[in-house]
Amino acid sequence: MVKRHRPRREGTDSSFHHVMLKHAWTIQGGFLSGNADLEYEVPLKRLASALGRPPSPMSAPPLTLVPAPPPSRPCSSAPALSITVPGAAMPIRTINALALSLALAITPLAVTPLAAFADEMPGRQFADVGDFRVAYREWGEPGDPAVMLIHGIPLNSVLFSRVGPLLAEQGYHVFAPGQLGLSYTDGPMDADHSLKGQAEIMTDFANQVMPGPYILFGHDLGGGIAQIMVTDSELKEQNQVRKIVIGNSAVLDMWPVPEANAAIAKAKSAEASQIFSADNVREIVKNFASAGLMQPEETLTDEILEDLYGNYAENESTRNHFIEYLKAMDNRLTLEASPQMVMWNKPAMLLWGVHDPFQPPYVSGVALARIMPHATWEYLDASHFYPLERPQEVVDAFVAWDQQ
Repeated sequence: MVKRHRPRREGTDSSFHHVMLKHAWTIQGGFLSGNADLEYEVPLKRLASALGRPPSPMSAPPLTLVPAPPPSRPCSSAPALSITVPGAAMPIRTINALALSLALAITPLAVTPLAAFADEMPGRQFADVGDFRVAYREWGEPGDPAVMLIHGIPLNSVLFSRVGPLLAEQGYHVFAPGQLGLSYTDGPMDADHSLKGQAEIMTDFANQVMPGPYILFGHDLGGGIAQIMVTDSELKEQNQVRKIVIGNSAVLDMWPVPEANAAIAKAKSAEASQIFSADNVREIVKNFASAGLMQPEETLTDEILEDLYGNYAENESTRNHFIEYLKAMDNRLTLEASPQMVMWNKPAMLLWGVHDPFQPPYVSGVALARIMPHATWEYLDASHFYPLERPQEVVDAFVAWDQQ
């Protein structure tokens, strides 16, 4: 379900209560401090659950949620929030922001059964782009508005296997290329595997394979790539991005996440080739993907798992590229790119799953929203890999935003 930023209501609605989240956060070396206000309407019962008491009536001043004293821990930890009511002598209760986000989660609408999309996964195609053989999936008809979908780690274009056909039904021509090191895309082992190198591959792919201007949708590290594509002094002159969507993305220095850091350390060790054996990579990929899903047993079908396993487990070259990819993960690239998104003057949407354990909306989402106050910000009742879990909701949000 899409959670929209809604204007404050007047009157005495008994179902919703208006809440202002005062995010007093700036990003300095991975820590948070500073200020930004965001307003939401949340279900009354869930608000009561978060507060431990019924909220004030709609006619009363809105509740204000403000951060506790500046945190002394990395921003990947959930900062505490003090909950106050105007006029109260002291904060009513201090709770963890993660607990708050879960407590305020929107009651899901009916979700399209995942099995409905089982027959919609097309086979991979390949395009020779410079020194690279780029694997990609494609949906839709030539002449329809073009969309590029860029996945993150550790998935490949299978991340969009349920979103792609739905976007095609809505009249879009969709391309989902694979990153070098995370997919069936192949190339020189000494190639640049960093997000900058991936951005160069994606830009060249679009210019060679995709027709005309396109909407760019980057998820996870794909979101970091998207930021580089439209801010790098050379790449932004080469691409034809006309709108951008960034979802649960790497932002500033708020990545790599702990799970990725553990893999990076192993990739840099002398035993990397033994550690990243076929069997071990299968476990790494499944565990990482499962951690970013609300219902991994239902979502990670045999078809999806086999697509991922075939990518890593059956291809030694891909595993070696995967090692190089991990070694090249460097947040200095997004520390440079993310602040420049303030200069993006075309339509933009930030699409975040509220249950994301890797890039929570109250950390990386808030940071990017502060940089891009002009962007539309939409929430989904989903975890990190929401294109697999909530494909219809993703498409509904995308189409509504594009048609504004």
